[in-house]
Amino acid sequence: MNDILRRVFATDSGMVAVWQPEQFHGIVDYDTWERELLEDADISRHIQNGAFVPLNVHADGAYECAFVPEC
Repeated sequence: MNDILRRVFATDSGMVAVWQPEQFHGIVDYDTWERELLEDADISRHIQNGAFVPLNVHADGAYECAFVPEC
């Protein structure tokens, strides 16, 4: 599979997410992440806007994700 479509992600939070990168272009380091996504209300706002879809796996680890385009 194309490397662009398959990635391994690690988490210490028990959450992996799918997001719209163009909605988060201003997040470039921890400080900008903290201002945009630290609080639950911040995350909820992005979910409501359709820019962030959390996949709660409830465990730390590394997970392989693949994007499968529609045919």
